[in-house]
Amino acid sequence: MADQHIWPVIIIGAGPQALALVSYLKCHNDSSATMDDAAHGRFMKHCGKETKHSWAQFVDASILVLDPAGGWLNQWTTQFEALNINHLRSPMMAHPDMSQESALLEHLQLHHSSALHRPVGAAIEGLKSRAGTRATRRRAKKRGGRGAMRYSNGDADPFESSVMYTRPPVPAFNEFLEDVVERTKGPTIMAVKAIGVVVNDDGSKSIELSDGNTVHCHRLVLAVGNGVPRVPTWAEKAYSTRGQPQPRILHTNDLTSMTPDDMNGKRVVVVGGGMSAAHACLQACTNAATTTMISRHDLREQEFDASLPWFSRYSAHAERCAFYQASPEDRMRKIAQARGGPSISSDVLSRLQQVMADGQVHFVQGAVTNLEVCESDWMLSLSTDKAQERDSCNCTDKNDNSESHEGDQDDVDMHADVVILATGFNTTVHGHPLLKQLYQDHAWPVVNGLPVVDSGLTWADGVHVMGSFAALGVGPDAGNLSGARRAAAMIGDVLLSALRDSKAEENDETDTSTKASLRDEKAQYRAGLNNMYMLLQVET
Repeated sequence: MADQHIWPVIIIGAGPQALALVSYLKCHNDSSATMDDAAHGRFMKHCGKETKHSWAQFVDASILVLDPAGGWLNQWTTQFEALNINHLRSPMMAHPDMSQESALLEHLQLHHSSALHRPVGAAIEGLKSRAGTRATRRRAKKRGGRGAMRYSNGDADPFESSVMYTRPPVPAFNEFLEDVVERTKGPTIMAVKAIGVVVNDDGSKSIELSDGNTVHCHRLVLAVGNGVPRVPTWAEKAYSTRGQPQPRILHTNDLTSMTPDDMNGKRVVVVGGGMSAAHACLQACTNAATTTMISRHDLREQEFDASLPWFSRYSAHAERCAFYQASPEDRMRKIAQARGGPSISSDVLSRLQQVMADGQVHFVQGAVTNLEVCESDWMLSLSTDKAQERDSCNCTDKNDNSESHEGDQDDVDMHADVVILATGFNTTVHGHPLLKQLYQDHAWPVVNGLPVVDSGLTWADGVHVMGSFAALGVGPDAGNLSGARRAAAMIGDVLLSALRDSKAEENDETDTSTKASLRDEKAQYRAGLNNMYMLLQVET
């Protein structure tokens, strides 16, 4: 390894989680990180800009990012476009710009103020009003009864405003991300896929790349998204042969390969009951002849992908403290309780219910038990207790001679030209090739398939985990942008310490080399081999 270049940090993935981490590293200046407010103000006045620029350059030279898409957020943006997602499922304060929590809100206030007044779900209206009232009283008490804190232009403090719970529109958010990427760009990004990781005896990591090359690093960050698509047992055979001549079957993760024309006049069946299933139905019903949604449970409304206390500024701290103090097993239970299973935000559910009322989407509550090719289309076998909905869903009862009663278990066949699996992702160590390899090679600790990480989200041996795979260290919102901010700070503090040590060693080596060079120059002068100008140099 002595003749190989070893990167201080390699990040696998270039999504919002990785972007938040790089933003955190670049905006936390090494010389000013430990100063109080007064000292930091004096520092920035006299030498902060120059030092911050130098630190940002050092961070850029210390990080290598690996992502097959070859750029920041390329895959993330493509997935949003494929599902035609209009609004994020995160509150206003959740974004990857780590320099300022209200950066997205201020951007929208300047350029998209109308987005701040869109209606939200009834479930958080009470939380919004309580939050504003509570904050106003608290600030008024601190300020001697002078009311809520306001900006110089008269606007209320955004942290006291109800807009903090508003979910930003995707076009405006993408515009904001362009600014974040512009300010964060600098680290080298290689458009290549990491296919293997080896932990060497000296603690360094070797990453095997799809182009046949190998890169090396001291610390590795796995920001690899949600893992591989979760495919139900009944669909495994069909999905594994989806490239062969047969009717179309795909996961919502594969929708980027499908165009609206591929659904024209087709019978589309979407299996799932969460946000991705709802978006897939809304996307399909505009072109398909018929669209059917199959879910094992009733559709459930939930504004965010975890319970509201995790996103409230007045209860999130208590939720996180209780979470971090729990054992890994108890954390798993808290995660399941906070997430509560598949859910849909209020605005998307409202749109879905409207197209259902118009007859564009049919809903069937039941479980698919089998999938097979029947001539030129798919035949799905269902077990459902709502047989009265068969008539509008291309369904046929296997027991035509028997009477059906609501609540009875019926076996139903359904035919489809296209099957879309909105069944989520396998977010366990077995759900991603790199994590699976590390687990099999080193038997690092896991609970229910999730890596057991420390407060710096270190799994073991300088390998850090972000995103949904870091749920045991971050919380139920680990895959959300709010979780990305906490993960960036947790990993960032560890990496900052390592980078500062690396920079200190680099400065020591430079100083030693400079002093040695001066000694050599003076020796040459004394021997009559040089001029006197070198003597004017000041030793440090």
